[in-house]
Amino acid sequence: MSQTHYKKEPVILDFLFSSKISRSSLVLTLVIAFFLSSFSLSAQFVTTWQTTTANESITIPTFTGETYNYTVDWGDGTTATGETGDATHSYTTAGNHTVSITGVFPRIYFNNTGDKDKIISIDQWGDQEWTSMNSAFKGCSELIGQASDIPNLSIVKDLSSMFFKATIFNQNIDNWDVSAVENMRFMFYEASAYNNDNQPLNWGAKTSKVENMAGMFKLTPFNQDISDWDVSAVKIMNSMFHNAPAFNNNNQPLNWGNKTGQVIDMGLMFFNAAEFNQDISSWNVSEVTDMHHMFYSAVKFNQNIGGWVTDNVTKMHAMFEGASDFNQNIAAWNTEKVTNMYSMFNGATKFDQNLTNWNVEGLINTGVFSGAQYMFRNVKLSTTNYDALLISWSAQTLNTGVNFSGGLSQYCTAEAERAILDNKWATITDAGKDASCGTALTCPTISSSTTDLDLFPTLTWNKVTGATNYRVLVVKKSDGTQIVNETLGDVSTYTLTTNLEENTIYEVTLFASDGTTETTGCTAVEVETKISPATNGPAGVKNNAVFWVKASSGITLSGNELTNWQDQSGNDNHAEQPNVVNSPSLNTVERNYNPGVYFDGTDEYMNIKDLVAAGSTKINVFAVGSNESGGDSWHAMVFGQSDTSGWTNGGYGITALGSSSQEFEFWVNHWTKNQVEAPFIDQPTAILEGKFDGSSIEFFINAQSKGTDDYSGIIGDNGTTHLGGGQTTSWNHKGHINEVAIYNTDLSLLDRQKINSYFGIKYGITLDRDAMSGNYINSSGTSIYSDGGNSDYWNDIICIGRDDISGLIQKQSHQNDDITRLYLSSLTASNINNNGIFTSNNQFITLGHNSGLMEAINTEKPNGIEKRLAREWKLVNTNFTGTFTFDLQLTTPLASASNLRLLVDSDGDFSDATVYDNNNEIVFYVSGNRVTISGISTSQIPKNNSLYITIAKASSMATLTCPIISSSTTDLDLLPT
Repeated sequence: MSQTHYKKEPVILDFLFSSKISRSSLVLTLVIAFFLSSFSLSAQFVTTWQTTTANESITIPTFTGETYNYTVDWGDGTTATGETGDATHSYTTAGNHTVSITGVFPRIYFNNTGDKDKIISIDQWGDQEWTSMNSAFKGCSELIGQASDIPNLSIVKDLSSMFFKATIFNQNIDNWDVSAVENMRFMFYEASAYNNDNQPLNWGAKTSKVENMAGMFKLTPFNQDISDWDVSAVKIMNSMFHNAPAFNNNNQPLNWGNKTGQVIDMGLMFFNAAEFNQDISSWNVSEVTDMHHMFYSAVKFNQNIGGWVTDNVTKMHAMFEGASDFNQNIAAWNTEKVTNMYSMFNGATKFDQNLTNWNVEGLINTGVFSGAQYMFRNVKLSTTNYDALLISWSAQTLNTGVNFSGGLSQYCTAEAERAILDNKWATITDAGKDASCGTALTCPTISSSTTDLDLFPTLTWNKVTGATNYRVLVVKKSDGTQIVNETLGDVSTYTLTTNLEENTIYEVTLFASDGTTETTGCTAVEVETKISPATNGPAGVKNNAVFWVKASSGITLSGNELTNWQDQSGNDNHAEQPNVVNSPSLNTVERNYNPGVYFDGTDEYMNIKDLVAAGSTKINVFAVGSNESGGDSWHAMVFGQSDTSGWTNGGYGITALGSSSQEFEFWVNHWTKNQVEAPFIDQPTAILEGKFDGSSIEFFINAQSKGTDDYSGIIGDNGTTHLGGGQTTSWNHKGHINEVAIYNTDLSLLDRQKINSYFGIKYGITLDRDAMSGNYINSSGTSIYSDGGNSDYWNDIICIGRDDISGLIQKQSHQNDDITRLYLSSLTASNINNNGIFTSNNQFITLGHNSGLMEAINTEKPNGIEKRLAREWKLVNTNFTGTFTFDLQLTTPLASASNLRLLVDSDGDFSDATVYDNNNEIVFYVSGNRVTISGISTSQIPKNNSLYITIAKASSMATLTCPIISSSTTDLDLLPT
């Protein structure tokens, strides 16, 4: 390092005007000198500093770890060269000093230390390539920006704390290129004058790499429209507008939509943002885990955010504390994972909503500021809403020790439930019982039959004098599961919209209300569901049905071992195994969200009495299940024969015979002489069917015939029938059995097609097309899915629907490989837990695909579409008027759903297809590799219509927002990110 003192003199002009230089040389030299001077000046990083006393020094702060080699013109006639770290200089006189830096100077680093209060302006950024701006001007309280050029940020990833506490900085930086930046944390924290010089900050796509915006505008007066920012990579928005009292996005909607889909932390985001009240209903918050203090004291905020997907949120404490205007319906929020609701609505004085659907089982007491303490402090819920809350929450499985505050709320009819809740949790505080509550009303009496109810029973009762409203509560007696808790209005009849299980006892309680008071102490009435034996059989096929069991009902367990499997055919031919050592086990979720009974292949089996009349010459046997290798080599799923016959003197069975268990067969009378075999080893769940008509034996898998064998004669001695085993503990099956039906007759083709359709729908099994004549049919024989003679769409057929005659309520279904799913409401672990509703009998949504590849193609596409999937689905709506969800699994994750479209066409030529996007009733959602399309209704797939669908990507030139494909768009396996 060296310092040089120089004297400012017109040296160049003295030289130029010497007598020895020509005119042309003079001009050339002037031009060169001008450009050299311009280049040198524009390259400099220029700042102004202020000293207030004589001989006061300033120090240029650098960052340890960077490489420096720079020259400083101190502005007082002194130059320092070869500087490799911090540079210090003393000025003989006080005043403002222009400091110019050239050379290798990659980073300035005040970091709230040193001479941070002496730098007063940035006059020129120069052309050096900055490496980082982390804490660059942090604490520079006198700094203003007046540079007309912009910094070279082409390799800068970090702007965190750049102007932290730069309390008078307010330059317009809209033209900065921040496209490489990943971190903007605390960038303007307590920059108490910053509002981008009252100009828009339209960074748009330039923020697409930013992952952290925590505290970015905390304690600033910032209020510019940033709705065009691409925040699709942001994960942290914690405290982003914390104490930004003026922020209201310049009075424009903050429509970030799906671009917030990566954010996990929104805690304190609008903390004390007193002016904020913009529409953020479209935000994708599905990955957010932290929302604590999010709208704390955001006193004007009252936007509809009831549609937010809060499935992953764990922290909601103080979320709306002090948000005194907020009163939106957020009843549909999933709060299953939330552990802390401390002070959540404290001071949200207008809030009064029904939160009965909230799951509060995750709340825990970890000390102060936890659980539900102060949750509704200074808030008064209506008596109706507070009663409903106490009734619902008291029925949940709660953690002990949690404190809860109902604030100023009063209860009326929920006194007993409040006591239950008080017992389960630690303490409950509220405003006590409403003094206007009365008990003059009497309890209504059910007048309808309470036995042999169908699965959607209609209840009637006698009206009560003075009552204007009724509430029905239905609880499963065996385990207390609440099935229905619904307010009905001034009626005297009600048909359940939630299906009940067969042969099950429920407790029904009716309450009457006069609008203020609801009856208490009403006695529950036991009701029993049962399907009449006269109609029992899969798909309602009852002709000579002698046995029918299914894992979805009629199960008696000892622990998890089956001791009794109730015959659903009405003949009381129950399967039994009193010795739990030999009992199979129940898997509550096995095939297509339905349960299955598992036999381990060693010594597990169940006994049934002889099912076939002596001298019989006809039988149909159906067994739905899977087969695993290992265990006993002869895997007997269904075995009907005397224990002493030796398999050669009468009987029948669906078994695997031989040492390798490679073949399954259906046999009658003699297992080696009269049988048909087919490969079935390590196979997923399938429908195995054996048929004997007195002259021929035939074996089917998934309705497809595997062969025939001639035999004329009787079935012969049957003895005890076994499930999962042969004679006692021999020849045991290894695998699941989901359902078995046996008929002592030869069923017609139509009846067999009905039964196979029933099994195919329930267990998500694609049936043989030829055997089904290209149709799936309901219990009345009406087609609910037809390929219309085009076998291209007979692949991976799945269906959801309701068929009362079959006792079928399938609310969710998927391909065996889970590539495609159909479901009502929200997908759950098991079909029975899905809370969706088919409002009437004989409603179905069925689809199958054309086996097209899951890759993008650019043929047969309407205007505005760039690519679409080659795979197409035929979708048939039978009598359905509700909404459903369709989702599919891609092999490549998608970053956003913003450019996905649903194409719907009437003939399968998508050139003129109707295009639906997120602006219609449907909603696209992307999570990793899975694309979900919810809200599909008769607006897209009209009732009793057969249409074709696929998904597509909008063209980048279309007016349908931004493209989803930014990488290569050729030779893709699937829609790319």
